[in-house]
Amino acid sequence: MFTTTMKNKIMDALFNGVTLSMPTTFTIGLSKTTPDASGGNITEPASSTGYSRASGVDFTNSSNGVVLNNNIIEFPMFVADAGTLTHYVLYDDTGTAVWFAALKTPRTIEADTLVTFPSGNLVVELKDY
Repeated sequence: MFTTTMKNKIMDALFNGVTLSMPTTFTIGLSKTTPDASGGNITEPASSTGYSRASGVDFTNSSNGVVLNNNIIEFPMFVADAGTLTHYVLYDDTGTAVWFAALKTPRTIEADTLVTFPSGNLVVELKDY
């Protein structure tokens, strides 16, 4: 789901002629809580667990309002237990949350765990409701 901030930027550009500056790079984060529409309520694992956001995300061209990751996304190896992860979050190049979704299956992270998204598994979708 796009955050309210991103939705407002898109709508202002489309309907009010406001220039939309698009991010040039993205990072992916993980959350132990369900993010809210404002881009808040995100609980990332502590850095002491070895966690940091994954960078270098490359997306496919859009098809039917959907883009997928074009490359494998790999987080650093966790060095300590990090709890149960339930969501992933897409951040723009300023660190602002622009998109989030639930993981297909919540994942309990222990030390020596490597979290990856295979190519084509991270889905960002612009939906009609």
